[in-house]
Amino acid sequence: MTAHNSPILLKIRSACLEEGVETFVYRTEWTGYLPFPLDHWIEVAGRSISTNLKFAEADLDQLEANGAIERIKTEGGSDFDKSVVFRLIADPSVG
Repeated sequence: MTAHNSPILLKIRSACLEEGVETFVYRTEWTGYLPFPLDHWIEVAGRSISTNLKFAEADLDQLEANGAIERIKTEGGSDFDKSVVFRLIADPSVG
């Protein structure tokens, strides 16, 4: 876990705890033309928690590699329009 990934995981954990859920969704969407970039965000219980959260999909990949989250399913036909459902792995530091 890096110093960059810790706040991302903390925000996800806090939002999931607040909503009483253990899953969250990473979504990407592209409007289909330039100059608009690929938009991406994280949702917990249908609510975006990405405001003031700087992250990339690679950060979620790293959290998954470190065993903090688990990919449940991926929907969508491309990297430009997809939804990835993740599950939080129980925090071993919480009894």
